[in-house]
Amino acid sequence: MLDYAHTTVLLIGASSFPEDPEINPIPNVEVNIALFKKYLIDDKYIGIPESNIIVSLNENRISIERHLRDATMLANHKKHALIVYYTGHGLLSSIDYKLFLSTAYTSRKDLEIEGFNIDDFKKYIRRSNAGTKIVILDCCHSGAMIGILGAKKDMIQANLKGFEGTYVMTSAAEHEPALFPYEFPHKPTFFTGRFLDIVENGLDIDSDYCSLRDIFNDLQRYCKTENLPTPQQSNYNNADRVLFCRNNSYLNREIKEEADWERTELADTLNAYQIFLVQYPDSAYVPIARSRLLQLEEDRFWNLALKKNSISTFRNYIRAYPKGIYVDQAIEMVNLIKAEQVTSKEAELVPEPVAAPIIENVPEVPVQKIKTEPKEAAKMESEVGKSTSVNVFFLILTGCIVLGLIVLIYRPFLFSDKKEQIAISNPVVIDSPVKDTTVIIPAIDPTNSVIDSVIKPETKIKDPKPIVYHKYQSDYVISFEYNSSVLKTESYLLLDKLSSILRENGDDIELRGYYSSEKTASYALTLSRYFANSVKTYLVNSGVNPNKITIKAFGERDPVASNETEDGRIRNRRVECVVKEDPYGF
Repeated sequence: MLDYAHTTVLLIGASSFPEDPEINPIPNVEVNIALFKKYLIDDKYIGIPESNIIVSLNENRISIERHLRDATMLANHKKHALIVYYTGHGLLSSIDYKLFLSTAYTSRKDLEIEGFNIDDFKKYIRRSNAGTKIVILDCCHSGAMIGILGAKKDMIQANLKGFEGTYVMTSAAEHEPALFPYEFPHKPTFFTGRFLDIVENGLDIDSDYCSLRDIFNDLQRYCKTENLPTPQQSNYNNADRVLFCRNNSYLNREIKEEADWERTELADTLNAYQIFLVQYPDSAYVPIARSRLLQLEEDRFWNLALKKNSISTFRNYIRAYPKGIYVDQAIEMVNLIKAEQVTSKEAELVPEPVAAPIIENVPEVPVQKIKTEPKEAAKMESEVGKSTSVNVFFLILTGCIVLGLIVLIYRPFLFSDKKEQIAISNPVVIDSPVKDTTVIIPAIDPTNSVIDSVIKPETKIKDPKPIVYHKYQSDYVISFEYNSSVLKTESYLLLDKLSSILRENGDDIELRGYYSSEKTASYALTLSRYFANSVKTYLVNSGVNPNKITIKAFGERDPVASNETEDGRIRNRRVECVVKEDPYGF
């Protein structure tokens, strides 16, 4: 990597040639020099001190030689670096075909006098004791057409050989002219423009810096795609591995990657992690993303099993995730459902007894006296006998015989003017000549009794005890969805705060799980225990000592709200985290 503080740069440019009107001016050269210096001194890209940069624009040969001498004298140590950049016309001598770099006073007839001989150029470069020497030539010459650059770069390569420890990059290959955008004089030349674009924006490589090799390879691909002359390079002692500028593409990508990862973690969905893995397959966050993706897929499978709540779905989960975090819960749910099925079948075989209402202060039932006559009484006795069993029939028959004997014995007294009433079971009133005698026939069928038809006493049933709603026992209350023991995302912040307090103070904590009364009591008890286990797992993963955590499951006990409303059921599905000896007073 270049030591920017000990790097000396010489920027040479020739844009106008007043001594020879046949040599067309190149205004783009001035843009090249200005932009090159701008990127060199900006620490966002390179960061060479401005005092280390020498600019020679439209000067004569002697001035350029002086600048070269000064630059080589400044870069006089093995830890120093020397960069020489030239942009302008490259001209070949008609006498010996030597390469000359044009200056502001160059003319074709005096090329050997005012042109800068490449041999002299090499001589100055060799004088430098710098450990790293970099030469970049963007040479051009107007040929028969404006915008066609006439220097043959194979000649440049041949003349630059022998630069031990020197890296040389040129803008064109053998027999290829170099082009510049003559219609856009305010823009840099094609070669320098692409070079500086790499310096500004970086390359799509996994490195903080761009080496000369990286820059050259990209220049070659770009020029081939745009049908531009192919750049060439001469590399000595792996000088192309020198890190030339910061790779802003990689740095910006890191910043973007960090931002995208934060958004992915915040979303915490299957789709978000899948998109991140596609966009950043080589990211350092890939293992975390894949792990979280697998966990979310397992959570989705588990929630589906809880929703269907069947033996088959829980068994499918166990097959898919034999080492999953919910395996023990799945086994418990299978056993629970089996037990409920057995209980349900037994309940179908044994009918449930009808609970009698609790009756208090039942008033005494008065007996109604009914007037009877012998014939009608006998008729009624006959009707009653028909509706009873054989044993009861004989019992009544015996009673009738006894009654007849009594009538015969007391016959003289039966024809008095006083008439009394005989109470029988049916609500029929008949006259009877019995004197001062009352016969009560008990009701055979209670449903047809006088009590039912005449007196219906008011029954009082004890009122059920009112439901007492409890208050939260802690400020740390974690709520859960219906049929799911997966923690909600919004619970993480509260649990992080709680784990921080527990780690700092070393307090014991009791996790009390509760559930709403939407299913059986055993199911509610199981789910409440799962709730508490989920909170415990999170706290343990956050660094809390598991020996400090106690779990209690209360099922549908101690509701904090009515289970008749959805809002109440949501509040009842909870875990109350009760810190023992909490210094914060929660």
